[in-house]
Amino acid sequence: MCSKGLSIQERANASINPSLSSLYHQFHKYHESVSGDLGGDKMWELMADIQESVPGGVKIACQRASPAEGKDMCVAIVTPLMERVHAVLPQAAEMMFVDTTSHVDLTNTSVTLMLTWCPAGAVPLGVLFTDSQSERAYTQGKNTKKMKIDEITFI
Repeated sequence: MCSKGLSIQERANASINPSLSSLYHQFHKYHESVSGDLGGDKMWELMADIQESVPGGVKIACQRASPAEGKDMCVAIVTPLMERVHAVLPQAAEMMFVDTTSHVDLTNTSVTLMLTWCPAGAVPLGVLFTDSQSERAYTQGKNTKKMKIDEITFI
C-alpha cells in the first residue's frame, strides 16, 4: 500500500487505503471475469476444445479432481517425440527421472517432466500437470497416461 503521507485517520479508512484481503478479493473477481473460474467447468470446456484442436500426433488425457472419490486434477501430455522415445529407447522402461516445478499459476499447478537417459542426455517421456505434489497425484497421473494414451506405458 502507498500510505506515506497519510494521517492515521486516512490510513484506517479502507476507501483510501484498502486492506490486502480486499485487494486480493478484487483481483480474484477481475481474474474470474476475464479467465473464468479456476478449475471450474469453463476450464474443462476449454480443455476439451484444446484436445480436439491439438496439432497432429499430440495426445492429451485429462482427469478432473474429485475429492469425494479421492482423485486429483491431472492433465497428461505426450508428443510424437515422446512416443518415439518410448518406441526406440529400451531404457525408457527401465529408468525415469522426474522433475517438478510447482506454483506455476493461480491454482498452484505443478508441472512434472518425466525424462529418461540416453547417450546425448535426458530425453522427455511425458508431461503431467497436477494440482498437488502428493504420491497419489503422481500415481494417478501415470495411470491417466496408461489408460487414455494408447501404446504408451510408464513404469
